[in-house]
Amino acid sequence: MNLETKISLIQKLEAQLNPKDFLIFSPPNQESLFTETEILELTGPIVNQSIPKELLKPVQKSQWVKFQIIDLLGYQKPSGLRTKQARQHKPKFIHQLLDIFVQSNRNLQVWNYVPYADTAIPGEWNEANEFHYRFQDCRYLLVFHNAEGVILKIALVSGKKLAEWDPTGTQTIKWQANVRRDFRNKISARIIASMDEPIQSRFTKTCPQPVQSKFKYISQEDQNPQSPLVKEQPNLTYLFTHSELEQALGSLIGKKFNDLTTKQEREIGQILEKEIIKNLGYQHYQQTDTGNYPDLLHQLAEVKFQFKGTIDLGKHLPNNQSSIKADWNNWNITSREIRYVVVLIEQDEQSNFVVDSIVITSGADFSRYFTLCEGTNEKVQLQIPSSVMP
Repeated sequence: MNLETKISLIQKLEAQLNPKDFLIFSPPNQESLFTETEILELTGPIVNQSIPKELLKPVQKSQWVKFQIIDLLGYQKPSGLRTKQARQHKPKFIHQLLDIFVQSNRNLQVWNYVPYADTAIPGEWNEANEFHYRFQDCRYLLVFHNAEGVILKIALVSGKKLAEWDPTGTQTIKWQANVRRDFRNKISARIIASMDEPIQSRFTKTCPQPVQSKFKYISQEDQNPQSPLVKEQPNLTYLFTHSELEQALGSLIGKKFNDLTTKQEREIGQILEKEIIKNLGYQHYQQTDTGNYPDLLHQLAEVKFQFKGTIDLGKHLPNNQSSIKADWNNWNITSREIRYVVVLIEQDEQSNFVVDSIVITSGADFSRYFTLCEGTNEKVQLQIPSSVMP
């Protein structure tokens, strides 16, 4: 069947659907499946296009690109990419056994399924057909853009090919929490500190140190720039209380970051983390982005920066009662005792990032302020080869 016939069939099938349903999210029809060559031919015109500059966030850029691709493939534009129908299949654009990844770097993240798995895609529609489509047989379209939003290249790879990009075969379980808008509005321009401090109750309640003694100790001990004290094993006697953290971080409220529209959110988070470390009196904070848990080990504090509707919690659930598995943990400390510093950030009318509010809470009290998502999200991280990058 030639390309024009397939496009005509797609249009015919779409005309038969309920107006609220979209064919691109429907199970595949063998006769309307494009070949890899046809997909590249149809989507090629997106190269050299520019993502609108007013789309600042990665998710906005990604959605804009995906809508363009859907249109180029000849499908009707769906009402959204996070609707119930859009979420029901993996890969998302199941009618073409296709998923689309919009990339500005080599780190390819695939959520909630393994794209190269030699297993049948779940669903009655797949069990009933004679082909039994497998994840490794699906197609994955990579759309690369630069910092200015110019689309430089597209590449189409199969699931089998993606397997070569993941030598470890490791899946990461990632927890998330939601932040309610009414809560953000309620605490705007403030720092909220939880009264529940299990780590203080267990270790330092009987012999508390004055706050100035804590600052003095930190200043004296943090002498090696190659080994920042904030990343060293904690001295439980010198942990700041929630109230002391609140006082130390007060100057961050209202802090504005100009001209960050081309930076990644990760970079902004790194800048803010260093500001927090400096406010706590540490002398060396230039080499602290190690990715370990908790971020500020010396203070048993995990720092989160929230721009969107969700907070990424990584592999550690705040209310987990199990001892944290780490070489430093001689005290069987749990995530419930870790202190979470959650910085909520808004954008002003000039699109500058502004620190709007901060929540300081123990893991045990975390769900008092934020809604933990049910279940987990699994992530496969792949490294795109240099030969595929633009």
